Amino acid sequence: MNTVAGRVILALLSLIVLSPLDAAAAQHSDPAPMLGVLISGSRVTHSSFVGGLERGLKDRGYIEGQNIVIERRYAEGKVEKLPELAAELARLNPHVLFAGGDQAIRAVRDVPGRRAPIVMVACDAIASGFVTNLARPGGDLTGVSCITAEVSAKRVEIMRELIPALERIGVLFNPTDPSKRREIKQVEEAIQRLGIGMEVFHLGTADDIRPVFADAEQQGVTALVHLFDSGIFSKRAEVARVAAEHRLAIMFSFKQFVDAGGLISFGPSLSAMWERAASHVAKILRGANAGDLPVEQPTKFELAINLKTARALDLTIPPSLLLRADQVIE
Repeated sequence: MNTVAGRVILALLSLIVLSPLDAAAAQHSDPAPMLGVLISGSRVTHSSFVGGLERGLKDRGYIEGQNIVIERRYAEGKVEKLPELAAELARLNPHVLFAGGDQAIRAVRDVPGRRAPIVMVACDAIASGFVTNLARPGGDLTGVSCITAEVSAKRVEIMRELIPALERIGVLFNPTDPSKRREIKQVEEAIQRLGIGMEVFHLGTADDIRPVFADAEQQGVTALVHLFDSGIFSKRAEVARVAAEHRLAIMFSFKQFVDAGGLISFGPSLSAMWERAASHVAKILRGANAGDLPVEQPTKFELAINLKTARALDLTIPPSLLLRADQVIE
């Protein structure tokens, strides 16, 4: 009896001693949360943005390979692949889905049976129909949104400052994007205030780049404003190259076009927007509801100028613009 009793006591002591260790081991083995990221471009074209997202997550305590799993899918500039890639990510049952650019956002939003909430970086979240109220988005989608329409009007004013003798300006936009209606109206009003003429050109896919720029040159248009379209972003080097061939001065929305050879840009920092969106991801992972998190807007805007491109176009950049520029490429 004593031997049996001793064995029972030892077994109980073992359970008491090992239980905390077993609990800790069980805690440690809990799967890390998963973030699914849908990207319309490639690893190269979107590396700075993905890097911004990763920095933002790290600043909030989420480090890939330690306590978060990040699944990325790249469409390589082929927007028709986005729905398939979005569905693939959704099947992984991530805790949160992230999408940058309107076409990628629509793809993840429209996945049948999707359960994961969405964090977005949008061009214009309201105009695109993603939310109806920035402060109280509701539903399961939140993130960061550009202030597109108002800033595009400012871009027209900068182009007039760049080219004081400007009498006519072209507007490049994707005609299939319903969110551009409000932006075009703002641009048209800005052009009318300046008393200059306006021509409209459709740039929806990469196949449009050469014919639309040839058309602009043929019509005698020398300056244009491009209303940003995420589907063209990965083709920005080609856009800049063909524009230079036709001697077209183009105002872009983001400095990445200027880095690729474009003339000038004015807009928020995309990398900073992706980095800021990480705060929404972190809050959702910690239990917040996406619809309760306000959609944020950028507060800082960058003016970038490519002097090499300006010289090729025989343009002299006014000192007033050079002094205000955040980035000048020599």
